[in-house]
Amino acid sequence: LLDSLSYFIIDEMKKRALSEQLFFMSYHDALTGVFNRNCYKKDFEKFSSDFKNSIGIIYADINGLKKVNDELGHNAGDKLIKNVASILIACFKGHKIYRVGGDEFVIVCKDLSEEEFQSYIKKVRDRVDSDETCSVSFGHAWSNQRDNIEKLVKEADFLMYQDKNNFYQRYR
Repeated sequence: LLDSLSYFIIDEMKKRALSEQLFFMSYHDALTGVFNRNCYKKDFEKFSSDFKNSIGIIYADINGLKKVNDELGHNAGDKLIKNVASILIACFKGHKIYRVGGDEFVIVCKDLSEEEFQSYIKKVRDRVDSDETCSVSFGHAWSNQRDNIEKLVKEADFLMYQDKNNFYQRYR
């Protein structure tokens, strides 16, 4: 009886551990450990009701990832992605970071003043600019109203593409 009981307990513990691992994997990016696109989509619905004072959205896109992958291989590209993710994690402690595409990240900063939000932007830009191994284009938008989070995301995305275009114009 004890053998049977211990078997069922151990089996249940294994199932629970597997379930927790699958849940983690469904909402986290395997390469970087930040939240993934599935989690972003799930959380997006809550953004407009989930902050008290303000929300800031940052869109980040790695410059030149395709070239790195083509010329140095996908392992080098993965290393670049992980490096950028570690910079974002270091700069945005306590805020949600999502990898929403191969080389795109969205950072959501809630309940910061506009000045605090701008200081985060400066901090991450300075950190990326001082790192010779990567280049990242950024776009950001901040609001203290709950009106339209989708509009903020689109604004941040648009500004990121402008920054990316400026980068490629400078380095052609």
